[in-house]
Amino acid sequence: MKWWITSNSTHPPIRPLIHGDEKLIQQAILNILIYTLEAMEEGNTLSIHIWWKDKSPLCPQNECICASITDPSESLKIAIVGSGCALEPESMKRKFTPFFSSDRGEGLGLSISQRIVQEHAGHISYGCDPGSGSAFMVCLPTVQPVQEMG
Repeated sequence: MKWWITSNSTHPPIRPLIHGDEKLIQQAILNILIYTLEAMEEGNTLSIHIWWKDKSPLCPQNECICASITDPSESLKIAIVGSGCALEPESMKRKFTPFFSSDRGEGLGLSISQRIVQEHAGHISYGCDPGSGSAFMVCLPTVQPVQEMG
């Protein structure tokens, strides 16, 4: 299969710090990427958007992704966007349920990702618009101090 993958990072000239286990956070993001890629049809596009501090055109109100975060403006946001809908409407409610699988796989990747993100005091959500595609949004609180990018 062939897909198009794009990435976009919008940020001020600082790098946010996240308190947590780097390997677990990588695993959570990888699980979401794999899930999204497997659900996409050939020729669809997968985009990864990363931002903090400012608002993203994907989510004009930071609160829509970071509802459970105390200060959404002080959080790292990662959006994994597919040009097709990964889940049917009836499956959306069960997406993070362990062993729920709408296609291939064991049905553990998204539930593991949700658990990892929650254990890092973050929030993960999913939305789908059949006309424009689907998006997983991950929001993780940042800690101080921030590092200057070099």
